[in-house]
Amino acid sequence: MKNGILTLVLLVASAGLAVAQHSSSKTVSLRAGERRNIHKITVGFLEVLDDSRCPVGTTCVWAGNAKVSLALSRGKSKVVTEELNSTTAPTAVEYGGYRFEFVDLTRRPSKPGVATMVRPELVLKVTRIKH
Repeated sequence: MKNGILTLVLLVASAGLAVAQHSSSKTVSLRAGERRNIHKITVGFLEVLDDSRCPVGTTCVWAGNAKVSLALSRGKSKVVTEELNSTTAPTAVEYGGYRFEFVDLTRRPSKPGVATMVRPELVLKVTRIKH
C-alpha cells in the first residue's frame, strides 16, 4: 500500500514538472521586416521565401509549405540567418539556449500562384532548452 502511494505521489510530481517545463514556452508574433528581443536574443523575421500552402477558399490534396527566413543574434555576436518551414524540415531551430519553432504564418495565397499584398505575420513558439 505504501509503495502504491509513493508511486502515485511520484507520478503526480513528475507530471507537475512536465507541465512546469512546458510553461517555459512562449508564443511570439512578428510581422515581415520586424525585429524583437526575446530572452536577450534579437529575432528578425526577414521574409517569406516560399509559400505553396493551399490558397484561401480552395480544397487541396496537400496542405503545402511556407518557408521563412529569420535573423538571430545575441549581443554583439554575428547575425545567423536560418530558414524555417511550416510542414517540412526544418520546422525549428536552436539558438542561444532556445528553440524557435514555426507555428503559423497568417498570410495565405488568395489564388493559386498569387500572393496577397498583406504583410505576413509569423508566429513562433520559443522554448528554453534544458540541458
